[in-house]
Amino acid sequence: MLTTQLFELIENSRPLDNPKVVRLAIEGILDYIASSLLARSQDSAQALMRWIQDEGGHPAALLIGHSPLVTARQAALFNGYQAHLLDYDDVHEQVRGHPSAVILSALLSQIPLTQPDLPELTGKRFLAAYIIGIEVMARLGEAIGDGHYRKGWHNTATLGGGCGDRGDRLFSPSTFPGPGDGDCRNPVGRLAFTFWF
Repeated sequence: MLTTQLFELIENSRPLDNPKVVRLAIEGILDYIASSLLARSQDSAQALMRWIQDEGGHPAALLIGHSPLVTARQAALFNGYQAHLLDYDDVHEQVRGHPSAVILSALLSQIPLTQPDLPELTGKRFLAAYIIGIEVMARLGEAIGDGHYRKGWHNTATLGGGCGDRGDRLFSPSTFPGPGDGDCRNPVGRLAFTFWF
């Protein structure tokens, strides 16, 4: 019943009606891009890029700051990793985590770059999807409280995958789990830390 109510609220939401929310969302997107570009030359980002190139696949999605197209899954993984790599990305109080790294990475991976027959993507539709994802993640973060975090879980991973991956009514449904789904906040080593996204 609660799930049905949540999806009805999402379906009937009008996220672009509030100018302050739109301004904050644009700032979040700019922060995501800036954090990503700052990390693009880091050794671990380059290592992940080489792994993706070796893996290959059907090129259909973009990478922030890099020219090759990659698979949607690879784009979600890489863009989220890169956005959170230096830990400069946004933090949201209700989320108790970094929402843009997961939400924007999932949304960007679903832009139909190689499928012109899909519905037209507009900036407004993308922005609305991002705002909805943030709102859902924030409400879920408030609902579970800080006990989740105190037990060792990180909301960026446990809430973010679902909000970026499934909290969007504007793109075609994604078939992959969110990057970092179900991760904890106590990974071993700096490189593992980045996979919180």
